[in-house]
Amino acid sequence: MHFLRWLPWLIFCGCATPAPTVWHSPRPPSPRQEFAQAAQRLEASAQWCFGHVHLRRVGRELDEEGLPKADQSMLLSELAFHQLRLGQTDQAMVTLQSAIDLANEHDKPDLLAQRAQIYLRQGERDNCVEDPTSQSCIYPPKRHRLPRPATEALADLLAAHPEKHVDRRWLLNLVAMQIGRYPQAVPKALRVLPPLTPAPDRVFQEVAAQSGIRDQDLCGGVVMDDFNGDGWLDIVSSSADYHQPVRLYKNLGNGRFELQKACGLEDQVGAFNVVAGDYDNDGDLDLLLVRGAFLGEEGRVRRSLMQNQGDGTFRDVTYEAGLATDAHPSGSAAWGDFDGDGWLDFVQANETSDPTRPHPCQLFHNNGDGTFRDVSIQAGLDLRIYAKGVAVGDIDNDGHLDLYFNDFRSSQAASRLLRNRGDGTFEDVTARWGVTGPPDRGFACWFFDYDNDGFLDLFAAGYEANKVDQELAPYLGTPAGRGGTSKLYHNDHGRRFVDVSRQSGLSGPFSIMGSCFGDFDQDGWLDVHLGTGAPFYDYLVPNRLLRNQKGKGFGDVTQEHGLGHLQKGHGCSFGDYDNDGDPDLFINLGGTFPADGFNDALFRNPGNQAHFLKVELVSKRPIIGARLRLDLEGQQLHRAVGCRPSFGSSPLREEFGLGKAARVKNLHIRWPDGQVQDLPIPKVDTVVRVTR
Repeated sequence: MHFLRWLPWLIFCGCATPAPTVWHSPRPPSPRQEFAQAAQRLEASAQWCFGHVHLRRVGRELDEEGLPKADQSMLLSELAFHQLRLGQTDQAMVTLQSAIDLANEHDKPDLLAQRAQIYLRQGERDNCVEDPTSQSCIYPPKRHRLPRPATEALADLLAAHPEKHVDRRWLLNLVAMQIGRYPQAVPKALRVLPPLTPAPDRVFQEVAAQSGIRDQDLCGGVVMDDFNGDGWLDIVSSSADYHQPVRLYKNLGNGRFELQKACGLEDQVGAFNVVAGDYDNDGDLDLLLVRGAFLGEEGRVRRSLMQNQGDGTFRDVTYEAGLATDAHPSGSAAWGDFDGDGWLDFVQANETSDPTRPHPCQLFHNNGDGTFRDVSIQAGLDLRIYAKGVAVGDIDNDGHLDLYFNDFRSSQAASRLLRNRGDGTFEDVTARWGVTGPPDRGFACWFFDYDNDGFLDLFAAGYEANKVDQELAPYLGTPAGRGGTSKLYHNDHGRRFVDVSRQSGLSGPFSIMGSCFGDFDQDGWLDVHLGTGAPFYDYLVPNRLLRNQKGKGFGDVTQEHGLGHLQKGHGCSFGDYDNDGDPDLFINLGGTFPADGFNDALFRNPGNQAHFLKVELVSKRPIIGARLRLDLEGQQLHRAVGCRPSFGSSPLREEFGLGKAARVKNLHIRWPDGQVQDLPIPKVDTVVRVTR
């Protein structure tokens, strides 16, 4: 069997390796030393994304005497894959050519497809990474400035039986577009549907580079919020790369951002995800960084709690907060005051990929003195699943924050819905509430009120990179099949969830990773952005924008708004960074392989003259979980403050689109402690700041 045919099923499996050292010293090393050692362990391991062991293993196997040519060819193909994975692109081309020279006729089409992948990677490096433009890798892709690698890829793909492989057919069309030879270079029977030509006034403009955001990184999380209290949304972006730090981009208020180079985050590397919350009740947002997602035992690297000093800098207080030990691989966490004592606790979704080496999910109680303690077991949170995402929200409107965990296991997925009893302990109501979750590979998740009825609904994404033919159906003009595994559950007035996935347009199939929601067209209904992709370099499918059809379902408007980025969509956030009244979109677009860094994207919303209202809550107690209701003429709009997506973000300052409504009759606030306020709103198109 050719190497690339079984590779996809190994990428997320990891390999068994000895448990790494976890620091317990009362005098901790510097973060730089600590994480450098984690990087060394990872690179010396057999882990399939970052490890170097397989590169050396294949080299040893090739040195064996008497190998048949077919075996040599297969091993050279595997070696070329690992070289490409680790950034040795030119050497991978030399190695693969040797594999092709030794291959039999049966295996050559697969090897030509692999060579096309290397050509594509060279073209991507030359045209999109090192010399990016605002249209780099957005579907339909513009003609490359340096087209030679893509031209070579075209010839290989035509010879690799694209009529038998949907992924190769798709890449053939992309390559033809990149060299300006679409559609004539593609046989008629293999052409995709003609790309839509959106109206210029509806297209989101990609402005990251011109706005001062120029760094490349791997997959990571995003927070878009105001970290210095100046009224402008800043951006925090993390990276799973243990050689790349968390970055803070300060919003200068003139459409540009400035990278903060000495803000205390420069040693915080390898953070797969980042979430913000004011854990010490001092009025500014702190950061929690989690590490180790997908890495199994090699992911036992401690989290980081970064305290905002109030001046745009952060301090690592992980050790003094009691959070540096008992490290587990994690890709998601969430803040919330789960016991109602006025201090933010947090929950961490940990990943048990091997049942013999469990990594139970954790709930940490905030002691109110800067320290935390693990209360998972006494809170009823004994979960040993592959928890890829965790969502926080009050599902029954009783004033207490509940939890949902999305399970990534490929079989026997056991996603869980936990109801808060009101005292910080939880009961499992998964079956009672009718929640099954995705049947396999659950990833991102969140609570939101998509139909504005005052009850939080649940979206639980399934990860379906193995259904690329169905995921690309809207572009290929082929049947979409019976739908995917992503789930949208409608909340039946706080009594149960009803599965409305199929009729909603959100079931997929999608290869969903990072994702977020926000009202991009300002009509009052929350829309959805899905970051899509897979680790492999040739898995290039458009990210998706799905418009809320007034609570009845969601329609794909990706091409209409120019948001079909082809790179790997990870952490993302809607937020009005330029304070012009409409939500813009920031996306972390790096991949998983060490050499698959990419430039993050900032899409500026063109706007549509709709009215808006922003609501900012200020309190000495947590505001996460507060409920907002705007009373309009004949309509109500509902939001839950701080109920964020598990691999994405939303600002704590809630942004309401009002459409044509020029008047708001009332703002109703239910604070997390149950107190209620009703406020008249004298005008719209402004920010209402409510202090308590």
